[in-house]
Amino acid sequence: MTTKKLIIFATLLAIYSIAFAGPKGLWVNTKHDFGTINENDGDAECVMQLINVGDEPLVIVKARASCGCTTPKYSTKPIAPGDTLDITVAYDPVGRPGRFSKKIYIDTNGEESRSTLTISGVVVASDKTIKVRYPVDAGVLKLRNHSLALGEIKRGKAKSAFVDAYNQSTDTLRPQWLNAPEYLSIMSAPKEVPPGEQLSFSFYLNTFKCDKWGLIEDEITLIPTPGAEPFAFKVSAVIEEDFSKMTPGERMNAPAIAISPERLDMGQLTHDQGIVTKEFTIENFGNDPLLIRRVYGTEGIDIEVDKTKIKKGKTARIKVSIDPSKSSDKIINARITIISNDPERHNTSVRVVGEIK
Repeated sequence: MTTKKLIIFATLLAIYSIAFAGPKGLWVNTKHDFGTINENDGDAECVMQLINVGDEPLVIVKARASCGCTTPKYSTKPIAPGDTLDITVAYDPVGRPGRFSKKIYIDTNGEESRSTLTISGVVVASDKTIKVRYPVDAGVLKLRNHSLALGEIKRGKAKSAFVDAYNQSTDTLRPQWLNAPEYLSIMSAPKEVPPGEQLSFSFYLNTFKCDKWGLIEDEITLIPTPGAEPFAFKVSAVIEEDFSKMTPGERMNAPAIAISPERLDMGQLTHDQGIVTKEFTIENFGNDPLLIRRVYGTEGIDIEVDKTKIKKGKTARIKVSIDPSKSSDKIINARITIISNDPERHNTSVRVVGEIK
């Protein structure tokens, strides 16, 4: 403390000692900032001082921390009037990189029975911890995951998820995301990340802004800080129709899909024979029109759909084409996915097989 602060504190102490009967605790300090500490250095400790400014013995009844990583150590002996007790607070930084703030609750027999102490700081992680908790290397920024799978999302709904990261550099980072589609919003908390601190990216997918059905996959770009090497990050989700509000009558009259055949055998092909084409049909044996939301396949397969609205008893023809000269595989084992408004079979598929010699 400075000389001025010591004079002020001494004056307050004198006032307290006159004003209060019974045990009364006065803290010299209730907060401590460790600053930057290294994980490898072991426990960080500080001392909090409690003065009995009352006229009867003061006793610490109980002390507990908000986290198991924080340990208060103190004497259980009564503090005589005018005496001071040191409470040592230890923080274990192992496996806890980034900024921290912990509270310690002290209960006494004094007039104000509970006091709250606070410790804070930033833990600089060891290489071992970083590799375990943030195994994905995006340059100076380390990520918990290299991609994000949001799973199934009903049309008309939204979904959010988080990806944690760590700034291993000695500079403040300002991460940016590029090439994100309109339906995907990404925010960083905090926006500016000091050295040695953690951050979290929140991803929010809004299906109202997405016109795709079924599996959607996007590769977006993370720039850890301006001028840094870009990092490719993949986000995927499955957009499904919500049939939960259909009445029994609507389900009875719903469209019903039938696919024939459900397996296309392209036979034995050669690299120089040109494009090979086969077809399968989609029939609606329900009552309401069958809407083909989307038809898509694995890379290397071209698909043509002659119509996307199929009335009762009618069919649509799907042409499937493969160019053997563009394939590096000898075996064709692919799948075509059909997304429709059939509530029972809204996601169906056709297998495409063959051999290229």
